[in-house]
Amino acid sequence: MSFALVPAIAICLLNVNRHTEVPGNMRPMVMDVDHEDENEHNPDKNRNWTSEEAALFQREMQQVRNSLKQAAVQRGIEAYAGGALGGTWVNRGPYNMPGSFYFTEMDEGTDTVYAITNGHYGGVQFIWKGTLTDDQWTLITPKHPYRFEDLIVLPNGSGRRVIAALEGGGIMYSDNEGQTWTNATGLPSSLKSTIVNRQDNNVLYATDGKVVYRSTNLGTSFSSFQTIGSSASYARMYSPRWSSQPGAESVYLAVDSKFFKLNSQKTSFTQVGTIATGGRIGIGGDNRKLWVTLSNKKWHVSTNDGQTWAYQHTSNCYYNDISDDMETGHYPGVHPEDPNILIGGYSNPLTTRDAGATTNFDANKYWGYYQNSVGNDPKVRVNYHPDIQGSQFFYDKNGDLLTLRATDGGVFVSYNEWTKTSYPNKSDIDGVYYNISLFGKPSQETYRGGFMYGAKNIDDMTVGTQDQGWQNTRLNTYGNDMLSWDQVGGGDGPCCITGDGIIGWKYEYFGEGVFSRIQLEIHIKA
Repeated sequence: MSFALVPAIAICLLNVNRHTEVPGNMRPMVMDVDHEDENEHNPDKNRNWTSEEAALFQREMQQVRNSLKQAAVQRGIEAYAGGALGGTWVNRGPYNMPGSFYFTEMDEGTDTVYAITNGHYGGVQFIWKGTLTDDQWTLITPKHPYRFEDLIVLPNGSGRRVIAALEGGGIMYSDNEGQTWTNATGLPSSLKSTIVNRQDNNVLYATDGKVVYRSTNLGTSFSSFQTIGSSASYARMYSPRWSSQPGAESVYLAVDSKFFKLNSQKTSFTQVGTIATGGRIGIGGDNRKLWVTLSNKKWHVSTNDGQTWAYQHTSNCYYNDISDDMETGHYPGVHPEDPNILIGGYSNPLTTRDAGATTNFDANKYWGYYQNSVGNDPKVRVNYHPDIQGSQFFYDKNGDLLTLRATDGGVFVSYNEWTKTSYPNKSDIDGVYYNISLFGKPSQETYRGGFMYGAKNIDDMTVGTQDQGWQNTRLNTYGNDMLSWDQVGGGDGPCCITGDGIIGWKYEYFGEGVFSRIQLEIHIKA
């Protein structure tokens, strides 16, 4: 459910008098309604960057940063778009729109959560740092908008090291919560997978599919460990996260159809089996049951530590349409204590307690409760949001197992979703999911053809957003730097044009597409 998006994560406005009425002879700008292919299955929506695209983006970003620094020195003001836009810019929000997240990582001893924003249609991603409880989130990569394949947080003395592996790029790390970032050395320009063996002094492994690289200093530097082959379309490494998992010291590597395991001496990878092929590879579980997923949905299982594999039928649910192959998100969600319990799903959260033989679909009856929440009331905290991009298990600092679901409407925590077999009534699902990212993170994605300000007050803003519907600013937040929004419609926010800021024409993405008339003067006084 994605169309053309503004490539920024926040609404910024020039710092002018916020309550100045627009003169009668001045017309608000008419928005461009050109849009990209709105097909939900657009192949560009979730594809990875190529190494060439990643390298080009990094070069362009460096040029932009250099030009902005020069412009700031010359003019003493902030500048955007390579100096084409100048002035003093203020972030106006929104305050209460959680935005879209892709996957998460946890510093489990402190209940600190790290979340990657989604970046639909191959757009850039950012890393946010927060907690399980208090809505206090901080953007820790404001100057590094890349795309991220893997994220690892490790103890480093009395602090923490955040290790970010770029999609189609290298690795960077920070020891000061994102204030500064340093590039790891000894790596090729493009990697496919990075993991840590937490049972072996946090040794890191990374691969481009051709060579495995190893780091014994928390990712500061890597050295070549073993050559695997001359080429690879897909590659994934994996090591069980928790020492309580059988065989937790194991390190696995999948390269296209070949499946490897690190030998007990930790000197080389040996091929132990062959897997099916067919798209991006994911790995989860442990030596009781190892799981490999292909194209983020086709599940394969091994009960002999990767020597032989069998396709495992699972079920998916796209709203009310039942089909094969439960979608996984960025990583396969496998219960660390019982690898028969799996979590996944895209338009609604799915769980299976018997390795896919049966699936709890009942949540699909309640997806609309988030989308249609009038006023974006905090009650949306307990109404899960489609679409789900990542489904992962973690433990909190008290040792209680939980899941984190990264969705197009924020990050949700659950302490019991995998125990449920059905939701006969709405009350049965209330409290199962809880949004921990509802306020203070302007990471929503705004449709470029769906942003307007009012005819009499520039704080009368109307906006359409990715998977969070259609919003207006709240009058009682005027005067604050961060504006809040009233949600007036669910689903995908449509593109819209206006000639006077009072009457708008909304583009409906159905059939051939038509315009419908809407009122915009929500907050205009007589």
